[in-house]
Amino acid sequence: MRSFPTLVATLAASASFASAFTYTVGVGKSEVTGEPAYAGFDPSRVVISDQTTSNTIDFLFLGGVHRVVQVSPDQPCAYAGGFDSGVQRVAAGTLQGQGPSAEYQITNNSDTLYFADIGEDNSPCYLGAIFCVNSDETSDTACHSVIDAAKALGVQYGVTTAPSTASSTSAGASSASSASDSAATSASTTSTASSSAASSNGASSSRSPSASGSAPAASQSAGGSSGAGALKVAAGAMALVGGAAALLV
Repeated sequence: MRSFPTLVATLAASASFASAFTYTVGVGKSEVTGEPAYAGFDPSRVVISDQTTSNTIDFLFLGGVHRVVQVSPDQPCAYAGGFDSGVQRVAAGTLQGQGPSAEYQITNNSDTLYFADIGEDNSPCYLGAIFCVNSDETSDTACHSVIDAAKALGVQYGVTTAPSTASSTSAGASSASSASDSAATSASTTSTASSSAASSNGASSSRSPSASGSAPAASQSAGGSSGAGALKVAAGAMALVGGAAALLV
């Protein structure tokens, strides 16, 4: 019969042998520099070393917009069913471990698995954001080959560099300009409609730019010409002058 200390040690060893192992993978991180990156996994490949334990992949999201999905090596940027982290919008500057995470439970330690970060428009994948588990590095489905295939798709679709701040600013300015043009068109339409409504009631108001480009000149009329109104004013003034002269006599 085993002594109590020996039994405890045996049970502890058995528990350790059966314990799960978690592979931590940064999403939106360069495995070359270890720094945050628009596209990348760190590491980009793992091999399950212990086939007897339960294993988990813990995807840790850094700053950016990410969506990690399971893919196949022949279609590296297309969701193949299975794991889907959902879209993760993470504040810029968020480092590994500071943001959200998603877990994938490995049910068969010998399976070969492929994952891609497709974000919202596939751009991260097109720039090589591929993660592989147990890939055979001597075959056409080697992890580096799948990454190259994803980048080839990027070239095909014109996605070869990460979005820059300048292009985003330019796009924002363009959107703002379009919004401004739209607002101007709307204002012009409203003004025209108001003017037409006023004209139908016998009154109009128009404003047009001068030839020199200076401030627009305004002209108004209501129920008659401005010339006729001026004559009436002049006649009234003369009558007042005549009345004053009669009083002085």
